[in-house]
Amino acid sequence: MNRLALVIRRMPISSIRRWWPLVWQLYVSQPGVFILQLMLLQVTSLIGAAHPILFALSCFLTPFLLAGFYRTALLGLAGKTSRVADIFVLFSDQNLRQPLFQLGIVNLVLALPQMWLVQQ
Repeated sequence: MNRLALVIRRMPISSIRRWWPLVWQLYVSQPGVFILQLMLLQVTSLIGAAHPILFALSCFLTPFLLAGFYRTALLGLAGKTSRVADIFVLFSDQNLRQPLFQLGIVNLVLALPQMWLVQQ
């Protein structure tokens, strides 16, 4: 599974009734993996709040980590098992490195005003 495919569809809010049991099944199949990956995402965010340089670093890391989390969910939906380390797999993917790095730049540019407001 080298390629991530993001499909965006507009759905009515009532579709959450069908979606929520599937998400719960996915979570229950490997709760430790999802909990640790979400904790890693939260720690990355908290570290970014400590210093402006760490903030910039966390802005660049976040798209890679979120894409890894998404990949873990796709593996779970396909019935495959995943590991906590799968969140880091996309750092070494040559095809996705540039788009995810560009998302990191966008993330940084959009988050800079917020950082400046917090420091005021």
